[in-house]
Amino acid sequence: MGWKEGLTQVAKTPQRRIYDTVSRRNLLALGLCVVVVVVFFLKQSSTSTPSESEIPSVESVWLEGSELTSTKVSRKDLEKIQSFVSKVFYMKYQPVSKPKKHETVVFLHGAHYNSMTWESVGTPQSLQRLGYTSFCIDLPSFGKSEGKVPRGLRATFLKILFESIGAKNVVLVSPSMSGVYSIPLVMEKDVHSFLSGYIPIAPSAVDIYDEKDYESLHLPSLVVYGTKDTAGAIRSETLQKIIGAVPLEVKDGTHPCYLDFPEFFNYAVLDFIKGLST
Repeated sequence: MGWKEGLTQVAKTPQRRIYDTVSRRNLLALGLCVVVVVVFFLKQSSTSTPSESEIPSVESVWLEGSELTSTKVSRKDLEKIQSFVSKVFYMKYQPVSKPKKHETVVFLHGAHYNSMTWESVGTPQSLQRLGYTSFCIDLPSFGKSEGKVPRGLRATFLKILFESIGAKNVVLVSPSMSGVYSIPLVMEKDVHSFLSGYIPIAPSAVDIYDEKDYESLHLPSLVVYGTKDTAGAIRSETLQKIIGAVPLEVKDGTHPCYLDFPEFFNYAVLDFIKGLST
């Protein structure tokens, strides 16, 4: 090797060492960054993933007629209901954590609907997030429930059902056909022992009682009707005579106005129920 080549070799050697050192430092820094990012995302994942106890609970329940029970009605009436109703299906929506609210909400349904209708409206889920327990019922001979309740025993059936499923301080949501159950119930003398509030949505059977009966009834009520539902508006006018009633007119709403404008309906219902506790 000549002196020129030797000089060139000596001159290049320190430069390679500098490059090697810089390269190692860059790799080390990059590795540390990767570790930090991985740890960050792992922590985020562990804190954002809900535990089983935090996941909203929804149960599908079939209650046999023989399982219906009550200490508040006569044994004779209980046995009659057990003989007429062979099975009751309902959906139970429990809060994420331990129930915090005093009221329980029970949803009935119209003639062309069932308990699953409320799933699409989203009302029980909204209540669930605020700490309320809700029950969506398939009335006998509708949906997955079996049997038929005679006219004179429908209020009794609801009393027995509330006790059987553990629904206390009930806010009863009753659209359309389900009025044949809810209207006789609210006219019971002991209505305040099981109902905290009433949300009739253009229910049927309003006219089986006189206006003076509604004028003497004290019960917090949200009277709901759609402006395109002429018959429902007339019934609702009568229901507004209940002492403690508040009207909710759903503009451009049809008979099932809660399906037309679910967000508006849900907001009004939540506001009404929250007001019962204040």
